[in-house]
Order: sequence, then structure tokens, then C-alpha cells
Amino acid sequence: ATPQQRNRDADAGAVANETMDALLSGSVAGIVADVITHPIGTIKTRLQVQGAGGASGALTSYGGIGEAATSIVRTEGAGALYKGLGVVVATAAPAQALFFLGLDATNDALKPRLPPAVASFAA
Repeated sequence: ATPQQRNRDADAGAVANETMDALLSGSVAGIVADVITHPIGTIKTRLQVQGAGGASGALTSYGGIGEAATSIVRTEGAGALYKGLGVVVATAAPAQALFFLGLDATNDALKPRLPPAVASFAA
């Protein structure tokens, strides 16, 4: 292999590594964010639909966020706060991966065209 071919191969390997880093970073960030915030979303949803059972009163009514959280954990267990997390992670992780990939590509494309002060801020 000529030195030019080796340089091209090395450049292609570096780009592939950067791409995988962006995809993996985005996926992990999305998963961590969803695991942390999912219980809050579950409580919010329960508060939004409370009393929607109509006259039958099939759905529980809560007095507030704290009461909803303690009631859910007491009656259904802590795992109830994470119901539906699998679907959320299955959709959010790829979305965040693509977002990070696009952000890195945009930064790489724009950085050479920006003034130094702006480029350092955009990093």
C-alpha cells in the first residue's frame, strides 16, 4: 500500500470512530435521561387522567404530585413508575443518537467557516 492509501484508510477509520462515538454517546445520553425522568412523566400522566373514569370513578384521584407518587409506589410498587420505559427507550435512544451525529456533523462543517471566537463557543 502506498503512503497515500494508508493516509486515506487512517482518515476513513477516524471518521468511522467519530461516527460511532457520536451514535453511542447519543444513545447512552437518551437512555440515561429517560431512566431519570420517566417516573416524573408517569406521575404527570396519572395526574392528567385522574377522574377520567367518569361516574364509575374507576381511576384514582390524587391530591398532588407527592400523594400521587406515594400512592403509586404503595399500591403498585416502585416498578409502576417505570411502566412503558422500554418503548420510550426504544424510540428515544436512536433519536438521540441521530441528534448527536447531526450535531457533530454540523459543528464539523461550520467550524472552519466561523470566526475563531464564535468557533470556540460553538465547540
